[in-house]
Amino acid sequence: MSFYAISGLINGITSTLVGIYVFTRDIKNRKYQTYGLFCLSLSVWSYGYFFWQVSQNDADALLWSRVLMTGAIFIPVTNFHHIIEFLSWPARKKRWIWLGYVLCLLFLVLNLFSSFFIRGISPRPGFRFWPDPGPAFHAYLLFYFYCVVHFTYLLVRESRIATGIRQNQLRYLIFALGLGYIGGSTNFPLWYGIPVEPYGNLLVSAYILLFSYAVIKFNLLDINIVIKKSLVYAVLLFALLIPCYSLVILGQMAAFGEINYPFSLFTLVLLVVVGFMFPKLRFRMEEAFEQVLFKKRYDHRETLLRSSREMISVVNLETLCQNLVQTVSRALGVGRVSLFLVDEVKGTFGLRASLGLVSDQLKEFTFARDDQLVRRFMRRSEAV
Repeated sequence: MSFYAISGLINGITSTLVGIYVFTRDIKNRKYQTYGLFCLSLSVWSYGYFFWQVSQNDADALLWSRVLMTGAIFIPVTNFHHIIEFLSWPARKKRWIWLGYVLCLLFLVLNLFSSFFIRGISPRPGFRFWPDPGPAFHAYLLFYFYCVVHFTYLLVRESRIATGIRQNQLRYLIFALGLGYIGGSTNFPLWYGIPVEPYGNLLVSAYILLFSYAVIKFNLLDINIVIKKSLVYAVLLFALLIPCYSLVILGQMAAFGEINYPFSLFTLVLLVVVGFMFPKLRFRMEEAFEQVLFKKRYDHRETLLRSSREMISVVNLETLCQNLVQTVSRALGVGRVSLFLVDEVKGTFGLRASLGLVSDQLKEFTFARDDQLVRRFMRRSEAV
């Protein structure tokens, strides 16, 4: 398996994982929707690239060349669409993006059902199979660079008038875009017989990660935390997947005496997607069952969560304490609530707020820090 096949596989897995992560964060948000479409286009291009590189004959190479170009056709317009959603363009200006989608559909038809986009397959330096451009490919290339130049111009213009963190974020996006598109564009020279090999392919994965981080997290100050969490998650995911995938490969060899590359790739992608989606689906299923089977408990939790979000903006301690006892009373349906907070100087717990009680009688009442009730709460975090 060549470096270029591996780079296509890495790009495919990266764009699939990032696309699923981003899209499932907020399915109704147009920014997330358009970024999901962009990652889908990248995934189709990347997996098609992988199979094209491992093809053993002209017919297979031509088939997978058409598949990879199906993804490539939509990459610039979906990225452009995401950029204008990110920049919050007025609705009247967004109509131009739909013209871009219409052109992409035209290119798609020519790519799949004619030789106007890809004329055939012929060797190039270092490659047994490389697609030959048809007349429609030249038009697509102009469309590709128009989109890239246009949305880069929009980001540069926006960064010049922006200030503070917003300006840094936009510059970060421009850097990521430049990195990815320079890397991806190294594939074009060989279409025209120019002996420049596409060594920049792996920059596409770096672009996907940088771009998605800057757009979705939208806070450059958290980059170390995000990278740490992402690395931990990736290590755990692959620590589980590698043994399972090794068993799949060994099973193929034992049963059939050979490794089927399309089946192996499909299995790997399926394992990665399942590993990535399981935690999200698990929590959503737990929540759904809790709503049906334990509705009262779920309502209590929702009330507490909603109130906690509202209380974030409260800076006065007395107001905060009073809001808390009222929330607990409403959520749990109890008529009497008292809140005791620790006094670090005295080393005791004193009353700070109450509901349904004669607070004057409790003002002087305190719990010592080593009181049996306090120790019970510290040992077991549950109701007494």
